[in-house]
Amino acid sequence: MPNEEMLAQIAALGSGGIMLLIALLIVLALPVFMVMVSKRTQGGRKIFWVLMMGTFSWLAYPPYLMFTGKPDQAADQPPPAG
Repeated sequence: MPNEEMLAQIAALGSGGIMLLIALLIVLALPVFMVMVSKRTQGGRKIFWVLMMGTFSWLAYPPYLMFTGKPDQAADQPPPAG
């Protein structure tokens, strides 16, 4: 069975390899999570950015920060001084 073979390969990694695999998965999923909880976008734009993060991971995060404004700043107001 394919599942038994996959489980055998995971067991062959050992505890260090499994921890490394879990850490890698967390690092790759972090941008998606950060966009999902962000208040910078809503609705369809949030879905777009989640899909971009899921596809390109950290490569899409800088454009996300550049193209979306901070939630407390209106588009027609300059940032507060100070």
